[in-house]
Amino acid sequence: MKQFIGIEDLAGNALIELIQRNQERKVTFKQLNKYGTKVRQYLNKVTGEEVILLYNTNDVAAMAENYADFFKVENFGQENAYIELQENIDVTVLWKCFRSPFPIETMLAFMDDKVIEESELITA
Repeated sequence: MKQFIGIEDLAGNALIELIQRNQERKVTFKQLNKYGTKVRQYLNKVTGEEVILLYNTNDVAAMAENYADFFKVENFGQENAYIELQENIDVTVLWKCFRSPFPIETMLAFMDDKVIEESELITA
């Protein structure tokens, strides 16, 4: 079986972790790439499922358009590109939209301390 995880899901879940740990309300594309890779590795090990990350230029453009109420994409295509959470969105909304629809194994992958640490999502 295959599981698809979109860029909006990675961004939403990364931002949940950042906000809950009193970090910034933005996440870089470099961080998302590492985070997605670690989530995929975790799920492959735990469930044996093939995980496909939807993370190309078209996916980012679609996310920027379809989720403009949630996210703002800045400097796309540049070294310092990032996704920032809109001011009026809080962590509860992120949970409802980007974490709770997933199976428990996927939720645990998004929250796993080792995944977060190894992806360098959280800064010291």
